[in-house]
Amino acid sequence: MQQAISHLLVEYRAAPDLAPHRVTMWVDADMLQWANQAVFRQVPLGQINWAEARASGRRRIQLDGGGHLRAMDPMLWDAWLQAMPGNNAHALANPASRGWLVLGAALILGVAALSGWRLMG
Repeated sequence: MQQAISHLLVEYRAAPDLAPHRVTMWVDADMLQWANQAVFRQVPLGQINWAEARASGRRRIQLDGGGHLRAMDPMLWDAWLQAMPGNNAHALANPASRGWLVLGAALILGVAALSGWRLMG
């Protein structure tokens, strides 16, 4: 049986012209966090485009200011994403899909309400 991955070793580059550093990345309280002995950073999950991070196959998160976090092992990145608390990997992997889901649900409810109103009137 495989143990769930809560922390992931990644490469962190604070800016394109700076040297990369190995850091450990994890999610805590709706924040993506990463750290090593010299650095600690965090970004709200809502500010990360996870779908873009996976689309290229490189498993890379682009950060404000030109920096990035990059998977050292894409298979471990995917396993880490699947092991997210609450198994919310799909929502993390594609936050845009949540918006479409809400829009679709609102549209269905609107049509149902309109149909009910027409039947009563």
